[in-house]
Amino acid sequence: MTISTPPSARSAERSGFSEALSLFFLYGFLFGKWAARIPDVKLHVGLSDGDMGLLLLTLGGGAVAAFLLFGRAVDRIGAGRFSIMSAAAMALMLPLVGLADSVVLLGVALILLGMTGGGLDMAMNVYGAEVEARRAQPSLSRMHGMWSVGFGVGSGSLIVAQALTLDMAGQFAVSGGVMLLLALLCYPRMIPSARMTETSGPIFVWPKGVILGLSVIIAIAFAGEGAVLDWTGIHMVEGLGATLGAGAPALAIFSIVMVVLRLSGDALIARLGAIRVVTVSGLFVCAAAVVLFTASTPVGIYLAMVFFAVGFAPLAPIAFSAAGRSGDMTLGRAMAALSLFG
Repeated sequence: MTISTPPSARSAERSGFSEALSLFFLYGFLFGKWAARIPDVKLHVGLSDGDMGLLLLTLGGGAVAAFLLFGRAVDRIGAGRFSIMSAAAMALMLPLVGLADSVVLLGVALILLGMTGGGLDMAMNVYGAEVEARRAQPSLSRMHGMWSVGFGVGSGSLIVAQALTLDMAGQFAVSGGVMLLLALLCYPRMIPSARMTETSGPIFVWPKGVILGLSVIIAIAFAGEGAVLDWTGIHMVEGLGATLGAGAPALAIFSIVMVVLRLSGDALIARLGAIRVVTVSGLFVCAAAVVLFTASTPVGIYLAMVFFAVGFAPLAPIAFSAAGRSGDMTLGRAMAALSLFG
């Protein structure tokens, strides 16, 4: 096995940081486009709630397949190059979702969208960890923050598309074309990634050492975030008797605080240290759970959302950053394991 080491350029303009931010924004933007149009996809194909739920599983199934299959490919091709390839492929897959007019075609399109998105998710975290190592300072929190910014811009752009009377297929085609162009523009400035010439061994390696512990942290963090986003509105309506409109501010508060903390989290991690930040994060999550389960008014739920966001915001960036430094597994396989658990 041989490893080709990338250039050790550490200047701000050649650290690859701006390109890493662009990749995270790009993925968030494309995923936000898809998420905002889910109701339109359902109506376009004429799906029942149950059928739509099953088809959404194909998107996750495609991502899981990517995590299982592409870890070694990221190590061999290089994270930067693989990220651009995945971003370009995802930009091309998005219009296919808009064109699908049957359950079968939509299922195939969603599997491909999930696989390309999963490949980009994994590769860009590897590239982000490499950039962070080059810069010798915490950087991944801002990258994850840019994903949230991209998601908000992508989902919010539905308003612009409706004003321009763009249908779903047209919006997906325009967005995919623009994002494909941006991905190709980023490519010449990508810093070369470490590449491994190993061709033997299993495609997916079960996490070991530090990576196993980090995988558990990622699983808890993503499950917690998902539970907050999926169930807070239901809890407010069915548990507290609040109106449907009362749930929207709770999710908005959670999302805004998450973005602000992730964009500013690198400085906090550099000042306090990752272990101390994770400890404090755990305390905030526990406090949020107590407030949530004892709150009897929407205001209490809103406070719980602030605590949850403070607790969850730094966990994923810190885990991916630690995986990049662990040395227990190659970066591609380590990020594949973390992404799969997440």
